[in-house]
Amino acid sequence: SFGAQSGSVAEELFKNSAPGTVWDKVWKKRVIEDKEGYFPKKKNDLLDVSEKKRLAFVLDELFMYKSPRKCDFESVNTMVRFHIGFVMRDNFPFHKQINNMLLKFRERGLLQRFMKLSNFPKEKCSV
Repeated sequence: SFGAQSGSVAEELFKNSAPGTVWDKVWKKRVIEDKEGYFPKKKNDLLDVSEKKRLAFVLDELFMYKSPRKCDFESVNTMVRFHIGFVMRDNFPFHKQINNMLLKFRERGLLQRFMKLSNFPKEKCSV
């Protein structure tokens, strides 16, 4: 059912937001360097409604059940990128539906937890 097929969406999400990928470059350039949001120009840049619903489900799963530890930088950094998207609000690629969900996460204190984890010094992590 819905939950069973969401794994591949999560994999896509992580793959497409990994360092060096298009999404990652867009976030770095537009959001961090140029201090502006991401405004999609092509249809392919936006998810359709069913994809947004699946993504919402996956994000919920990730936040609730993928609980990163201090040195799990890959998942922590992925969540921090979503936090950047939340800060940009309506300029975030997945727009209002995802922003509303991120607001819910922020109210639960989950985003702050990820931000705190992201600031954990890498030197303290065993190699």
